[in-house]
Amino acid sequence: MVTTRAGRGAANTGTKAITHRQGRSASIRAVQVARQAHSDPIAAVLESESGKLLFRGKVKDVMRRATEGWLRGSVQIEGLDENRG
Repeated sequence: MVTTRAGRGAANTGTKAITHRQGRSASIRAVQVARQAHSDPIAAVLESESGKLLFRGKVKDVMRRATEGWLRGSVQIEGLDENRG
């Protein structure tokens, strides 16, 4: 049996937060470089994060409500360009 104290000493505490901050920094830096070069910041983030563009659109409406201790909601998005309709 492992006690809580021993478990805390063995765990890699904070590694998720560090990884999250590093990823966020890379994305922010990619946007900054793209803006300075007058290029597409979305394409820069997709490249820096090995991402894929799934949809091009805008948020039309957001509705949130708290029920049974949970935050629930819905969002309406409107497609742009080739995603219109």
